[in-house]
Amino acid sequence: MMGKLVSVLIASIIASNNGIVLHGRTMRNTVKANAKKYPLLLFWSVGNDAEIMQLVKTNIEHARQAIPSICTVLAHYKNGGRDAWENAMGKDWYRDHVNITTEKQGYKLQILQTLVKTGDLDVGPFKWLWALDEDMDISGVTFHTLIEEAEASQALITAPGIIGPSSWSDIVGQHTSCKYRHVNFIEVMCPMFRSDVVKDILVNCENCLHKNSVWGLDQLWCSWAASRTSTPIEQSCAVIDATAVVHTDHKSFEGKYNTEGRTNQDFRRVGMADGKDLRNRYPDHFVEVKNVKEYNCELVNYASGVNHSSR
Repeated sequence: MMGKLVSVLIASIIASNNGIVLHGRTMRNTVKANAKKYPLLLFWSVGNDAEIMQLVKTNIEHARQAIPSICTVLAHYKNGGRDAWENAMGKDWYRDHVNITTEKQGYKLQILQTLVKTGDLDVGPFKWLWALDEDMDISGVTFHTLIEEAEASQALITAPGIIGPSSWSDIVGQHTSCKYRHVNFIEVMCPMFRSDVVKDILVNCENCLHKNSVWGLDQLWCSWAASRTSTPIEQSCAVIDATAVVHTDHKSFEGKYNTEGRTNQDFRRVGMADGKDLRNRYPDHFVEVKNVKEYNCELVNYASGVNHSSR
């Protein structure tokens, strides 16, 4: 029987069950009964496109160089995904850089939901879980700054400032004058969750994740997470502007785009219906587009290095 992730870290075992393979590697002999949590678990749902594989490979290497104890999870949404990665990157690289791997069809958060719900992925040993779209470039992220400012914000859901295309760029785009900003919206492309709210958002929020889209979820999870933890809504989410990710916009999201790179109208109709469903189910938590806002900015004082809050 496959143990929880924490067991893998302690015992440094390799086990498999239900198509999930775990490699206990980087944290060998470092876990103690009273040890503090590890900083970060990185989660990607990835395909086999050569450019995407190279991008994610570079991302993983950068993350591991910054924080060797980072745990990486790859969920391959195409059949034969792991074989394709091992053929492209080499089995030794894959074994040394990927802690947990599975092949499951579906979208990023739906796969993550299944793994958390079944207990196949235990996020408990980690402070943060960062769920990334496969076309996000994090090779320029300063990881220690990201985690330090995320902790300072006391937010439940965070994300670095985003450089590149976004429908919500006014709120999630990087504001270089701020260390971080409290907001009521974090886009679904690259949310970083405190581990103790992951289950509340992905499992306990009933019907918040639909089968064929995640539309609307990012318009309610800040308020939902706040309500589940007695956290003020003005503090529950934060954009970490002190570092940034780049959205390369590969348009690799299967089913979303047509051959011209435009959003497939069938996908749009499904997504809009899913968003409307969440608006109707959770009217007290759902944030309408016109109400998306920033609460405050922790300002950077470039002269003195002192931060000031602007409210």
